[in-house]
Amino acid sequence: MRSCTQLKDGWKFSAAAENFSTPLHKQAHYKGAKTENRLRGFASLSYNTDEGKCSELWSPVTVPHDYIVTQTPSPAFTGALGCQDYPEAWYRRNFKFTENDRGRRIVLCFEAVATRCEIYFNGCFICENHTAYTPFEADISDYVKFGETETNLLAVRICPTAEHEGWWYTGAGITRPVWLLKTDPAAIDHRGVWVRPVKVSDTLWRCEIETTLVNEKSEGETVTVQSEIDTKTVVSEAVLLPYEKTVVHQCIEVQSPDSGIRSIRTCTAAGLRYCAMARKLTKPKLPSASAPRSSARTDSI
Repeated sequence: MRSCTQLKDGWKFSAAAENFSTPLHKQAHYKGAKTENRLRGFASLSYNTDEGKCSELWSPVTVPHDYIVTQTPSPAFTGALGCQDYPEAWYRRNFKFTENDRGRRIVLCFEAVATRCEIYFNGCFICENHTAYTPFEADISDYVKFGETETNLLAVRICPTAEHEGWWYTGAGITRPVWLLKTDPAAIDHRGVWVRPVKVSDTLWRCEIETTLVNEKSEGETVTVQSEIDTKTVVSEAVLLPYEKTVVHQCIEVQSPDSGIRSIRTCTAAGLRYCAMARKLTKPKLPSASAPRSSARTDSI
Protein backbone atom coordinates (compact mmCIF):
# COMPACT_ATOMS: atom_id res chain seq x y z
CA MET A 1 0.00 0.00 0.00
CA ARG A 2 1.30 3.39 -1.00
CA SER A 3 0.92 6.27 1.47
CA CYS A 4 1.84 9.94 1.34
CA THR A 5 1.34 11.89 4.57
CA GLN A 6 1.92 15.59 5.13
CA LEU A 7 4.27 16.37 8.04
CA LYS A 8 2.60 19.52 9.27
CA ASP A 9 2.74 19.21 13.06
CA GLY A 10 5.26 17.92 15.58
CA TRP A 11 8.14 20.20 14.55
CA LYS A 12 10.46 22.15 16.86
CA PHE A 13 12.39 25.21 15.75
CA SER A 14 15.45 27.07 17.03
CA ALA A 15 17.44 30.01 15.70
CA ALA A 16 20.07 29.59 18.42
CA ALA A 17 23.69 29.04 17.50
CA GLU A 18 24.93 25.46 17.64
CA ASN A 19 27.91 25.84 19.98
CA PHE A 20 29.26 22.32 20.35
CA SER A 21 33.00 21.84 20.02
CA THR A 22 34.47 18.48 19.02
CA PRO A 23 36.64 16.89 21.75
CA LEU A 24 40.33 16.58 20.92
CA HIS A 25 40.72 12.94 21.87
CA LYS A 26 41.09 10.33 19.13
CA GLN A 27 37.90 8.40 19.93
CA ALA A 28 35.67 11.37 19.19
CA HIS A 29 37.20 11.87 15.74
CA TYR A 30 37.01 8.15 15.02
CA LYS A 31 33.28 8.03 15.80
CA GLY A 32 32.76 11.21 13.82
CA ALA A 33 33.99 9.45 10.69
CA LYS A 34 31.10 6.96 10.84
CA THR A 35 27.84 7.31 8.89
CA GLU A 36 26.10 8.47 12.05
CA ASN A 37 28.60 11.28 12.49
CA ARG A 38 26.41 13.86 14.20
CA LEU A 39 27.05 12.59 17.73
CA ARG A 40 26.84 16.08 19.21
CA GLY A 41 24.68 19.07 18.44
CA PHE A 42 21.17 19.65 17.16
CA ALA A 43 21.23 16.77 14.64
CA SER A 44 22.26 14.22 17.26
CA LEU A 45 19.87 11.61 18.61
CA SER A 46 21.30 12.18 22.09
CA TYR A 47 20.38 15.88 22.10
CA ASN A 48 17.15 16.46 24.04
CA THR A 49 15.21 19.64 23.24
CA ASP A 50 13.06 19.20 26.39
CA GLU A 51 15.94 18.93 28.83
CA GLY A 52 17.08 21.80 31.09
CA LYS A 53 18.15 24.99 29.34
CA CYS A 54 17.81 23.30 25.95
CA SER A 55 14.05 23.66 26.21
CA GLU A 56 14.46 27.46 26.24
CA LEU A 57 16.03 27.35 22.77
CA TRP A 58 13.23 25.48 21.00
CA SER A 59 9.61 26.30 20.21
CA PRO A 60 6.89 24.20 18.53
CA VAL A 61 5.95 25.26 14.99
CA THR A 62 3.87 23.99 12.10
CA VAL A 63 5.31 23.55 8.62
CA PRO A 64 5.29 25.44 6.24
CA HIS A 65 7.14 27.98 8.37
CA ASP A 66 9.05 31.21 7.65
CA TYR A 67 11.09 32.46 10.59
CA ILE A 68 12.08 35.75 8.93
CA VAL A 69 8.59 37.13 8.34
CA THR A 70 8.05 37.95 12.04
CA GLN A 71 11.06 40.28 12.15
CA THR A 72 10.79 44.06 12.10
CA PRO A 73 12.70 45.46 9.10
CA SER A 74 15.86 47.32 10.13
CA PRO A 75 18.15 49.68 8.17
CA ALA A 76 21.05 47.77 9.72
CA PHE A 77 20.47 45.08 7.08
CA THR A 78 20.56 45.44 3.31
CA GLY A 79 17.41 46.60 1.56
CA ALA A 80 18.21 44.17 -1.25
CA LEU A 81 16.97 41.41 1.07
CA GLY A 82 14.05 43.22 2.64
CA CYS A 83 16.08 44.85 5.47
CA GLN A 84 15.92 41.55 7.35
CA ASP A 85 18.48 39.48 9.24
CA TYR A 86 18.94 35.91 7.97
CA PRO A 87 20.39 33.83 10.84
CA GLU A 88 21.11 30.12 10.68
CA ALA A 89 18.34 27.96 12.16
CA TRP A 90 17.31 24.34 12.80
CA TYR A 91 14.16 22.23 12.64
CA ARG A 92 13.72 18.88 14.39
CA ARG A 93 10.96 16.25 14.26
CA ASN A 94 10.68 12.78 15.80
CA PHE A 95 9.15 9.71 14.11
CA LYS A 96 7.97 6.21 14.94
CA PHE A 97 8.01 3.43 12.35
CA THR A 98 6.36 0.06 12.92
CA GLU A 99 7.67 -3.32 11.84
CA ASN A 100 5.14 -3.20 8.99
CA ASP A 101 7.30 -0.48 7.41
CA ARG A 102 10.39 -2.68 7.31
CA GLY A 103 11.45 -3.41 3.73
CA ARG A 104 9.55 -0.46 2.28
CA ARG A 105 10.97 2.52 0.42
CA ILE A 106 10.66 5.57 2.71
CA VAL A 107 11.27 9.02 1.28
CA LEU A 108 10.97 12.56 2.65
CA CYS A 109 9.65 14.94 -0.02
CA PHE A 110 10.38 18.64 0.53
CA GLU A 111 8.45 21.03 -1.71
CA ALA A 112 10.79 23.92 -0.84
CA VAL A 113 13.29 25.00 1.79
CA ALA A 114 14.74 28.54 1.81
CA THR A 115 17.49 28.72 0.97
CA ARG A 116 20.46 26.39 1.38
CA CYS A 117 19.77 23.47 3.72
CA GLU A 118 21.24 20.22 5.03
CA ILE A 119 19.11 17.17 5.87
CA TYR A 120 20.09 14.77 8.67
CA PHE A 121 18.26 11.63 9.76
CA ASN A 122 19.22 9.76 12.93
CA GLY A 123 22.49 11.68 13.05
CA CYS A 124 23.40 10.77 9.45
CA PHE A 125 23.88 13.33 6.70
CA ILE A 126 21.37 12.51 3.92
CA CYS A 127 21.52 15.34 1.39
CA GLU A 128 21.65 19.09 0.86
CA ASN A 129 19.77 21.53 -1.35
CA HIS A 130 20.86 24.94 -2.65
CA THR A 131 17.71 26.71 -3.82
CA ALA A 132 14.38 27.78 -2.35
CA TYR A 133 12.45 27.32 -5.57
CA THR A 134 12.59 23.63 -6.44
CA PRO A 135 11.40 20.50 -4.59
CA PHE A 136 13.80 17.73 -3.59
CA GLU A 137 13.69 14.31 -1.95
CA ALA A 138 15.65 12.54 0.79
CA ASP A 139 15.58 8.74 0.72
CA ILE A 140 15.86 7.57 4.37
CA SER A 141 15.04 3.89 3.79
CA ASP A 142 18.46 2.66 4.96
CA TYR A 143 18.53 4.80 8.12
CA VAL A 144 15.15 4.10 9.72
CA LYS A 145 14.88 2.40 13.13
CA PHE A 146 11.80 0.18 13.34
CA GLY A 147 9.71 -0.72 16.38
CA GLU A 148 7.55 1.00 18.97
CA THR A 149 10.53 1.52 21.29
CA GLU A 150 12.70 3.19 18.63
CA THR A 151 12.66 6.96 18.05
CA ASN A 152 13.81 8.43 14.75
CA LEU A 153 15.00 12.01 14.34
CA LEU A 154 14.81 14.31 11.32
CA ALA A 155 16.97 17.45 11.60
CA VAL A 156 17.04 20.23 9.01
CA ARG A 157 19.75 22.88 9.12
CA ILE A 158 18.92 26.17 7.37
CA CYS A 159 21.89 28.17 6.07
CA PRO A 160 20.20 31.24 4.50
CA THR A 161 23.23 33.53 4.48
CA ALA A 162 25.45 31.10 2.56
CA GLU A 163 23.89 31.74 -0.85
CA HIS A 164 21.32 34.49 -1.47
CA GLU A 165 19.27 33.94 -4.60
CA GLY A 166 18.16 37.48 -5.41
CA TRP A 167 17.68 41.07 -4.36
CA TRP A 168 14.30 40.67 -2.70
CA TYR A 169 12.73 39.19 0.42
CA THR A 170 13.26 35.43 0.10
CA GLY A 171 12.22 34.28 3.56
CA ALA A 172 13.94 31.44 5.36
CA GLY A 173 12.87 28.08 6.71
CA ILE A 174 10.82 25.12 5.52
CA THR A 175 8.57 27.34 3.43
CA ARG A 176 6.54 24.64 1.66
CA PRO A 177 4.94 21.36 2.82
CA VAL A 178 6.93 18.23 3.65
CA TRP A 179 5.58 14.77 2.84
CA LEU A 180 6.45 11.30 4.10
CA LEU A 181 6.16 8.83 1.21
CA LYS A 182 6.08 5.06 1.77
CA THR A 183 6.00 2.56 -1.10
CA ASP A 184 7.12 -0.95 -1.95
CA PRO A 185 10.74 -1.15 -3.19
CA ALA A 186 9.42 -1.46 -6.76
CA ALA A 187 6.80 1.22 -7.27
CA ILE A 188 5.64 4.22 -9.25
CA ASP A 189 8.00 7.09 -8.51
CA HIS A 190 6.96 10.21 -6.63
CA ARG A 191 5.12 12.45 -9.11
CA GLY A 192 5.72 9.61 -11.51
CA VAL A 193 2.62 9.89 -13.73
CA TRP A 194 2.56 12.53 -16.46
CA VAL A 195 -0.30 12.93 -18.95
CA ARG A 196 -0.34 15.23 -21.99
CA PRO A 197 -3.71 15.54 -23.76
CA VAL A 198 -3.33 16.53 -27.44
CA LYS A 199 -6.34 17.66 -29.43
CA VAL A 200 -6.50 15.77 -32.73
CA SER A 201 -9.92 16.98 -33.85
CA ASP A 202 -13.15 18.31 -32.38
CA THR A 203 -14.13 14.77 -31.43
CA LEU A 204 -10.79 13.14 -30.72
CA TRP A 205 -8.07 13.66 -28.08
CA ARG A 206 -4.83 11.71 -27.85
CA CYS A 207 -3.49 11.33 -24.30
CA GLU A 208 0.22 10.60 -24.06
CA ILE A 209 1.08 8.94 -20.72
CA GLU A 210 4.51 8.58 -19.11
CA THR A 211 4.80 6.47 -15.98
CA THR A 212 8.14 6.48 -14.14
CA LEU A 213 8.85 3.31 -12.17
CA VAL A 214 11.60 2.94 -9.58
CA ASN A 215 13.18 -0.29 -8.36
CA GLU A 216 15.23 -0.13 -5.14
CA LYS A 217 15.73 -3.91 -4.97
CA SER A 218 18.93 -5.79 -5.72
CA GLU A 219 17.20 -7.93 -8.34
CA GLY A 220 15.23 -7.05 -11.44
CA GLU A 221 11.49 -7.40 -11.78
CA THR A 222 9.00 -7.58 -14.65
CA VAL A 223 5.79 -5.65 -14.07
CA THR A 224 2.63 -4.82 -15.97
CA VAL A 225 1.56 -1.18 -16.25
CA GLN A 226 -2.13 -0.61 -16.91
CA SER A 227 -3.46 2.89 -17.57
CA GLU A 228 -7.14 3.76 -17.81
CA ILE A 229 -8.92 6.90 -18.98
CA ASP A 230 -12.67 6.62 -18.65
CA THR A 231 -13.42 3.28 -20.37
CA LYS A 232 -10.24 3.11 -22.46
CA THR A 233 -7.39 0.88 -21.21
CA VAL A 234 -3.83 0.25 -22.36
CA VAL A 235 -1.49 -2.39 -20.91
CA SER A 236 2.30 -2.52 -21.22
CA GLU A 237 5.01 -4.75 -19.79
CA ALA A 238 8.18 -3.25 -18.30
CA VAL A 239 11.42 -4.75 -17.06
CA LEU A 240 12.81 -2.97 -13.99
CA LEU A 241 16.57 -3.20 -13.53
CA PRO A 242 18.06 -3.22 -10.00
CA TYR A 243 18.37 0.26 -8.50
CA GLU A 244 17.21 1.92 -11.71
CA LYS A 245 14.30 4.04 -12.91
CA THR A 246 12.27 3.04 -15.96
CA VAL A 247 9.88 5.23 -17.95
CA VAL A 248 6.91 3.53 -19.62
CA HIS A 249 5.30 5.39 -22.57
CA GLN A 250 1.65 4.75 -23.43
CA CYS A 251 -1.05 6.45 -25.47
CA ILE A 252 -4.86 6.43 -25.24
CA GLU A 253 -7.28 8.10 -27.65
CA VAL A 254 -10.48 9.54 -26.17
CA GLN A 255 -13.51 10.29 -28.34
CA SER A 256 -15.77 11.94 -25.76
CA PRO A 257 -14.61 15.55 -25.47
CA ASP A 258 -17.71 16.67 -23.55
CA SER A 259 -16.87 14.44 -20.59
CA GLY A 260 -13.24 15.54 -20.35
CA ILE A 261 -10.55 13.41 -18.75
CA ARG A 262 -12.26 12.21 -15.60
CA SER A 263 -9.83 9.70 -14.17
CA ILE A 264 -6.44 8.18 -14.81
CA ARG A 265 -5.27 5.05 -13.01
CA THR A 266 -1.93 3.36 -13.33
CA CYS A 267 -1.03 0.14 -11.53
CA THR A 268 1.59 -2.59 -11.61
CA ALA A 269 1.31 -6.33 -11.28
CA ALA A 270 2.45 -6.03 -7.65
CA GLY A 271 -0.82 -4.29 -6.81
CA LEU A 272 0.62 -0.77 -6.53
CA ARG A 273 -1.72 2.03 -7.53
CA TYR A 274 -1.36 5.68 -8.34
CA CYS A 275 -4.55 7.62 -8.98
CA ALA A 276 -4.85 11.10 -10.46
CA MET A 277 -8.18 12.82 -10.93
CA ALA A 278 -8.90 15.62 -13.40
CA ARG A 279 -11.91 17.20 -15.02
CA LYS A 280 -12.61 19.41 -18.00
CA LEU A 281 -12.79 23.12 -17.09
CA THR A 282 -15.01 25.31 -19.20
CA LYS A 283 -13.97 28.63 -17.59
CA PRO A 284 -10.61 28.20 -15.85
CA LYS A 285 -9.42 31.05 -13.60
CA LEU A 286 -5.80 32.14 -13.57
CA PRO A 287 -4.13 32.59 -10.16
CA SER A 288 -3.29 36.05 -8.89
CA ALA A 289 -1.75 37.66 -5.80
CA SER A 290 -5.24 38.24 -4.31
CA ALA A 291 -6.47 34.75 -5.26
CA PRO A 292 -3.47 32.38 -5.36
CA ARG A 293 -3.82 28.92 -6.81
CA SER A 294 -4.44 26.27 -4.16
CA SER A 295 -3.23 22.69 -4.32
CA ALA A 296 -4.86 19.46 -3.25
CA ARG A 297 -3.39 16.09 -2.45
CA THR A 298 -4.48 12.73 -1.08
CA ASP A 299 -2.91 11.46 2.15
CA SER A 300 -2.82 7.89 0.94
CA ILE A 301 -2.88 6.15 -2.39
